[in-house]
Amino acid sequence: MKIAWCTDLHLNFCDDQAVGEFIDRLRNSDSRAVLLSGDISNGHLIAAHLTKLATVNLPIFFCLGNHDFYEGGFNEIDGIVNECCRQCSNLHHLGQGEVINLTSKTKLVGHRGWADGRACTHSSVWLNDFERIQDLKFDDRHALFAKLAKLGSESARYFSEIIPRAMEQAEQVIVLTHVPPFFQAALHNGIMSSPEFLAHFCNVAGGQAILWAAEEFPEKQILVLCGHTHEGGVAEIRPNLQIKTGGATYGQPQIWDVLDL
Repeated sequence: MKIAWCTDLHLNFCDDQAVGEFIDRLRNSDSRAVLLSGDISNGHLIAAHLTKLATVNLPIFFCLGNHDFYEGGFNEIDGIVNECCRQCSNLHHLGQGEVINLTSKTKLVGHRGWADGRACTHSSVWLNDFERIQDLKFDDRHALFAKLAKLGSESARYFSEIIPRAMEQAEQVIVLTHVPPFFQAALHNGIMSSPEFLAHFCNVAGGQAILWAAEEFPEKQILVLCGHTHEGGVAEIRPNLQIKTGGATYGQPQIWDVLDL
């Protein structure tokens, strides 16, 4: 079974022709399903772009990334996206307790995750997120980092519950998330990002939960698919835990990989 994996499409940087050509590539990829690991569009256009993607007429399993919440808030955008899923039956927004059966041996789970600030709590790096996502607009840096840590902890709790449940049912679990959950997977120019940037490009708490699950089930395989950094790479964290980070270029949406399950 072939499954197309894409990340950081940023379709808001594309005109209608480029979006249509990308959808045609998905249709012609000989895939049976599509995985999207976040940053599909932005808050203003996420509904329109998800609806267009749904015309590929394949099951589309996705999580959201930070850019998908631009010009909105978490509850607002989640509500818009969930309404799209109600209207388009082939759209599936992960992170709501579901274990997806991809094959008899492979299950899929997912959660958006978040860069939780734990890699460097004194980071001076300032992202557009903190100006353009309603829930992250803080005057106080300590309050901002407390919110980032809370978001990371939410994903960690989710992973610690859903991954073991999936691993009890399958030989392999694919975890779809946006932010790399390990330092080794957060690359810039071919090397690991500096601590100040890792604060905003790694979900430390989520990684700890995933690592715990891998160690609890050493005979099972976990494959994490993520994005966010726009630089592709592969990190082997444990013999049974591999992280693939997808690359991206603004205005050039692509199929990063086709998985053969």
